[in-house]
Amino acid sequence: MKLSLAWIFDHIEADWKTIDVDALINQFCVKTAEVEGFQKVSLDFDALTLARITAVKPDHIELYSFEWKKEISLPLRSGLHENDTMLVRREGKEYQWAIMQDLNSEKDALLSPFWCTEDQLAGGWKKELGAHDYILEIDNIAITNRPDMWCHRGFAREMAALLKVPLKPLDDFLAPRAVHDGKNEIKPTERMPVRIALKAPEECKRFAGLYIDSISYQASTLKIAHRLAKVDAKPIDLLVDLTNYVMFDISQPLHVFDTEKLSSKEIVPRLAKKGETIQLLDGQEINLHADDLVIADGMQPIALAGIMGGASTGEGPTTCKIFVEAAWFNPSAIRRTATRYRIRTESSARFEKGLDPNQNILGLKRFYKLLEASGIEFGGASDIASIGDYAHDHTIEVSHAWLEKRIGASLQSDFVTSVLDRLGFHVVVVDAKPIVYVVTVPTFRSHVTLSEDILEEVARFFGYTNIPAALPLKPVKPTDVRPLFTLRTIKNHMAYALNMHEVSHYSLFDEHFLKSIKWQPENPVAIINPVSENWKHLLTTLVPHMLKAVSENSASHAVANFFEWGRIWHRLKKWSNDQKLIVGTGPFVHEEKRLAGIFYSAQNGIDFYQAKQQLNSLFYQLKISVEWVKSDKSREPWYHQTQTASLVYEGVVIGTAGMAEPLFFANVAPGNAFIFELNGDFLINYKSETVLFDRPSKFPRVWQDVSMLVPLKITVATITQAITHVDDRISSAELIDRFERKEWKDKKSVTFRFVIADKTKTLTKDEIDQLFAAVQTAVTKLGAQVR
Repeated sequence: MKLSLAWIFDHIEADWKTIDVDALINQFCVKTAEVEGFQKVSLDFDALTLARITAVKPDHIELYSFEWKKEISLPLRSGLHENDTMLVRREGKEYQWAIMQDLNSEKDALLSPFWCTEDQLAGGWKKELGAHDYILEIDNIAITNRPDMWCHRGFAREMAALLKVPLKPLDDFLAPRAVHDGKNEIKPTERMPVRIALKAPEECKRFAGLYIDSISYQASTLKIAHRLAKVDAKPIDLLVDLTNYVMFDISQPLHVFDTEKLSSKEIVPRLAKKGETIQLLDGQEINLHADDLVIADGMQPIALAGIMGGASTGEGPTTCKIFVEAAWFNPSAIRRTATRYRIRTESSARFEKGLDPNQNILGLKRFYKLLEASGIEFGGASDIASIGDYAHDHTIEVSHAWLEKRIGASLQSDFVTSVLDRLGFHVVVVDAKPIVYVVTVPTFRSHVTLSEDILEEVARFFGYTNIPAALPLKPVKPTDVRPLFTLRTIKNHMAYALNMHEVSHYSLFDEHFLKSIKWQPENPVAIINPVSENWKHLLTTLVPHMLKAVSENSASHAVANFFEWGRIWHRLKKWSNDQKLIVGTGPFVHEEKRLAGIFYSAQNGIDFYQAKQQLNSLFYQLKISVEWVKSDKSREPWYHQTQTASLVYEGVVIGTAGMAEPLFFANVAPGNAFIFELNGDFLINYKSETVLFDRPSKFPRVWQDVSMLVPLKITVATITQAITHVDDRISSAELIDRFERKEWKDKKSVTFRFVIADKTKTLTKDEIDQLFAAVQTAVTKLGAQVR
């Protein structure tokens, strides 16, 4: 975006020629926004003149310069008529049509005719135009969050604040026109025979218009054209140029409709209908989308709202009655439409940022003021018709102490109030000890909503370089790193001790794989906007990932072991009174860490007890005493009905482990598998008891084996507990053999080895026999038959 420094200083009570421009721009870059570059430009008056067309010949055009008292002949151009006033450039003894570059623009387009007085035609125009100026180039990204600065007055407000000089009142630039307000509609009257109504209030919250029933078509004035050319806007004619001038001046886009071309006397913003088309001013015809916001005349769209007007109602040489429209459009709606059709205009760029909702009235008053000063003949102007709710100022309360703490420097209260006042905020000090400011935010800065926004305004004018360069103090507190090291231990044990491969999948179910195994999760958490229909539900278990890993690798590997550390999510109905989760279909979501694994063999080489021993090695590594208990609760279909156990620690279930159900696993791969899934949060947060050194006894230990037939329902943990509780001198017991026969039906043969030791003496044979007999008695009470 380009801006003219002279134009900016139209709004400031100061002369830009008396200031240090380099210092001002540097200060602006530091405290407001980055200026990409700026350069001084000058207009060569001696080489230019205004000349009036005296005749349009078939092969050339004849002009006369009253200033140079010279007849000039130039090549033929279309669209020019006798008595048109043109700008002509002299190069040596040659004459040429002036182009936009002659008015300090970077574009080389030909200039349109101008309107001027007889005095200006005789050379007086040179006294009205400034020969020198500075052109500022601003990267739009630097002010994308400042919609108030997409105009010369916005920059003037900032520069006036930096220079500590007054900003001219906005009323000096506005015509005192009356405003007729309505809620959602204003019906036609004799003075304003155009009906306006809001039919898309979310996309267009405010809409206003000014009707003029008698106006003459006129070329643009040289002063207006020069201003627009300096910011690379091409002059066209007076009405179009005035709307553009208002946009660049105070950032409010306007559009002029020729009311004689309206099929019905109404102008209504609404959403487009399917199948509607519109031809724009640039000749492009587009097929409208149902989400597009348009301005319609009855049933026919006549403008693409906020972006470009339609060709059917555009003003031109025959225009004599006009309706000037000003509105506030939803930034998202304008951005979507501009992106859809790849049409970016100066108007859409401003609406996309979110303009002041109340400034549409100001834009019409500014237009009328410029129209009065242009010298054009017009009459019958109506009051400004306005519909939609006005925006209101809001307040933010901040304390002086909070500002100082966040900035890290001492501030004077007068400095804070002065800065905010110069920037257009209204500040009231409501408390002196401590000092508290109530800041009223004007609607043109409606994006300022937080205390931190006020802090930023104060801090940037205080100067970031003035803040003491001191590193902030960060209190360092001890951090429990045990969960991190426990997780490392778990992964190392799984990978190296158990020879398992770690896998990592999405946190979402693979819907295609779930269909292949004929299983669906119950009440999973769904993604509102999934990236794919195949990935739309958060995991409730990691086991399908294990099954998928086996399925993808079973063709090339007869034996495969996998594990995964991940997260799962459950929908919660509520919390129970004992703070336990109740899974259901409620709105709450609970996240858990899980460890899942699978031991797979294509040749049915997986044994439950061998796999159990391998998993127990992990618990031994973590010093967790886990009990394997047959669960009566319903379980997932991949677990075997009789060879699956709940893993329990002190009465709390921390996981499930068991053989794969053959019928279910047949959908995955040939062979069999052992599957487990554990509570990861429990594993990494478990705090084992501190292991103290126990001096080994100098007396020998004795190992004894006891074999027995026991009912199938008696668990290994039950027998182990029974043996070790016989006497304190029995330090440990473990299963060393197990055997079953069909003829035994509900019984199994097991062999346990237990250790007997006394720290005070060497045990005699009689004492050992007594302890062995006591062990036999203890297991007999469980229903065992000692063999």
